[in-house]
Formats: sequence, C-alpha cells, structure tokens
Amino acid sequence: MTKSPSNPAASRIGVVDIGSNSIRLVIFDSLSRAPSVVFNEKILARLGRGLALGGRLDPAGVEKALEALQRFSAIAKVLNVSRLIAVATAAVREAADGRDFVDKVEKLCGMKIDILKGEEEARLSALGVVSGIPNAEGVAGDLGGSSLELIHITKQSAQHHITLPLGPFRLDELASSEATINDVIHSELRPLSWLEPALNNRSFYAVGGAWRAVAKVHMAHVNHPLRVVHQYTVAWQEIEPFLGLLARMSPSSLAKLEGISHRRIDTLAQAAVVLREIGHYAKPAQIVFSAFGLREGCLYDSLMDTERGRDPLIEGCIAYGERSTRFPGHFRLRDAWLSGILIGSPVSVRRLASAAVALSDLAWGDHADYRAEEALQRILALPVVAIDHPGRAFLAVTLYTRYGGDDLSNRLEGLLRLLNDEMRRWAMMIGYALRLAYSFAAGAVAPLTRARLDICDQDLVMIVVAEDRLLVGEMTRRRLEKLASFLQLHPVIRIKEQ
Repeated sequence: MTKSPSNPAASRIGVVDIGSNSIRLVIFDSLSRAPSVVFNEKILARLGRGLALGGRLDPAGVEKALEALQRFSAIAKVLNVSRLIAVATAAVREAADGRDFVDKVEKLCGMKIDILKGEEEARLSALGVVSGIPNAEGVAGDLGGSSLELIHITKQSAQHHITLPLGPFRLDELASSEATINDVIHSELRPLSWLEPALNNRSFYAVGGAWRAVAKVHMAHVNHPLRVVHQYTVAWQEIEPFLGLLARMSPSSLAKLEGISHRRIDTLAQAAVVLREIGHYAKPAQIVFSAFGLREGCLYDSLMDTERGRDPLIEGCIAYGERSTRFPGHFRLRDAWLSGILIGSPVSVRRLASAAVALSDLAWGDHADYRAEEALQRILALPVVAIDHPGRAFLAVTLYTRYGGDDLSNRLEGLLRLLNDEMRRWAMMIGYALRLAYSFAAGAVAPLTRARLDICDQDLVMIVVAEDRLLVGEMTRRRLEKLASFLQLHPVIRIKEQ
C-alpha cells in the first residue's frame, strides 16, 4: 500500500489482543501484505488465572488489564492510528463477568471489543499462520493461557477447527500430576477423528507465547545458529525427548535454562506437556514454530484478495530495501541483470535472489570495513516472514559476499550448517554478481536494466550496450574475473552495438 508522504501515519492500523495470559497492542504502519510494526507492547495480566475453579476473571488481573488498556488506547491516539481492532479470547469469553469487563473497558477506553467465539478465534489464528507461512499445510495449534485452538490448514484456508480447554492455566487447576494432565489432554484429543490423518507425518505449526518460549529454550539447548523463532523447524523425533525433559523440570530448574524469560517459567512445563502429547497422539513429521497468530490473522482477514496473493517475503524485502537504498528500483534487477546466470536454478533460489536484489544496497552508509558484517547482522534480524532458517542463511551468505566478505568458513560456520553445498554455491554466486553490478554501474539502476550476464559454453559473458561502454573499468573487470573464477568460467565483456 502506498502511503502519503505528507502523512505517513494516515494508514496505521492497530490490534489489541486481550488473552487469558497477556494483553498486547501491536500497531502496524499500514494494512498491507508486509506491514512494518510501529509499536509492540504486552503486559501479563493473567486474566484467566483461577477461571476453571471460580468461573470469573482474576480480580488482580482485571485491575492490571484496565490500566494497560487505557494506556494502549492513549498510545493509539497519539500515534494517529486510523483503525483499531480489539478482540478478547477464551478467558473473557468463558468468564461469568467477561461481558461486564468488556463493557467497562469500552466505557473507559472508547474502543469497541469483539469477544471472539471459539471457532472465530481458531479461524483468525489459522489466517495468521498462513499470512506468515503461505505454504503451510498440516495443523496449527494456538496455545493461550486458558485454551488451545487446533486448526487443519490446507490450501491457505482453515478446514476443521476446534477450541479445547487445554491452556496452561486450565491444566494447572484441573490436574495435580503429570499422569492426570496426560489423561485430561488425551480425553480432549480422542474425539477429534480428523486430527491424526490431518497431522500424521505432516507439520504442526505451534503458535502462542508459551510455545515460542519452548522454541527459544530449544534453540539455546542445541546451539542453533539463529535465534529467530518464526519458522524455526525441528523434526518431531528430535524435539520429543526435549519436551519430556521440560515437562519434568521444576520451576527452579527451568529458571536456570538459557533463553527462558522468568515470566514464562510457570507455563513452560505445561506448554511442553501439551505439545508432547499432541505429538504422541498424531505423530507429526516436524514442529514449525510461528511468530504469527491471532493478531496477524486479524490484519490478514482485512486484506483484499489481490493483496493476500502477494509474496510477503518479497514485499517485505522491497519495502525494507527501498527505505535503505540510495537508488530506488533495484528490486527489478533480478529479471535483467541476473536472469542469464539463474537459468536452471530452482524456484526457491530465484525467489531468494529477488529478495537479495531488493536488499542489495542496505549497508551502503556503513563504514567500508564493516559493511559485510553489518549486512550479515541485519539479514539475520530482518523483520520479514515467509522465509525459513535455511532461506535466511542463504540471504545472509549472499549479502555478506556482495559486500566483500570472503571468509565464510570462520564467520559463517554456524549458518553454513543450514545450507547444502548447492544452495551455498547459488548464494555466493548471486553475491558476487551483485558486487559486480554495483561496481559496473556505481549503483545506478538504468545501466543495469540494459546490461546482463550470460553463460555461454565455458564463458561468463557480460553484455553491455554501447552507450554504457565507458562504465566498464578496471574494478568491473576484476569483479567479473572473480565471479568467473568462482564459476570456473572464462570472463568475457561484449559490447552490444545498437
């Protein structure tokens, strides 16, 4: 979505998510396929604590929630949010005083709150997963403080979906031992005839703060080279024993684990138990952790179909790259400059090449001695989705190479474990080709749309139109030789007369 330069806040949209454990406000810069987060804050009100036994919202949680929601309403006003979506989930939905709580919030804050039915909460959670992982196929599970939503996802839509009373707060109050907890979980799962065929040997998409905490602890446990939760993927056979370990640990032992927030200690073990028992019941091939869920689903649900069809990775990289570059329009270069050397490449490589091209000028303002390192760090922390960890490693290697980083073995040793030899070769080739492009055209877009690289037999041919022949200098030749040497080809510069 194009925003007015005179009023960049004109299209800001906010989502308030009133959950059983936490309450969060996220403000996005626009209603688009790849919006940027302008503001993100949560508080742990724990509204759902004690709900299973008393049937009412936690009084201390209500007071904390009212204070936070008034603050969130004020923030939305000072940031000129044009539209505010506010939803409440299981705790408010099920509590005897849930409607009274919502009425009070609406009166104090002036915001309209939608108390989601279980099916609608599940649907929006599924849309959130699809918005961040467009090719998702399997079952998504959104674990809140009081409930678990399970949704069968196929072809970017929700099929079967159900809300179960299996949130950590509910389990903590209903069960007194691990065996009893397991019985409670299985009694809820057994009637779901669709769950096992939908999940068996497929992906389970784990959504929610408690499961994100499990992912962070596991990444630290195995010394994973990235610390990005979104699309962190672990084979079921690998993570199953780890979940069993977490389930048996005491709060004091959990507090000593690397990567765990003290605010998640009291729900971590229960979250591990729920995930383990789902796995035991339906035997997924892998667990894929998703940072996107209900809030992003609310945004995605508001998009037009044409906008939903866009690739969020490419859209996000273009938006980020256009904010960073000296020369707008570089995202078009893949089809011109790189197409000749990408012949025969997998679709996944061409997609990542488009993302790399869009980001190829992001470190221009950094000190020359540190550009490769800065580009690497930015890619690792880039706020984009629809990219798995090997894909992020691919982009990191590409941009590190584009900025002259040649020592992959030491600096990128951990990341390189995520790439096979073929993908590593494609990443480095694209990086060398982008380095050559910036050398030849000094960053200007127009000459690069007129030039191209081709592979002809044993030659790497750089084709330049006659009007751009003076742009070919010593540095251009050196970097063409570097790329040709990497590809084990002979460098050739061909001037194309018009």
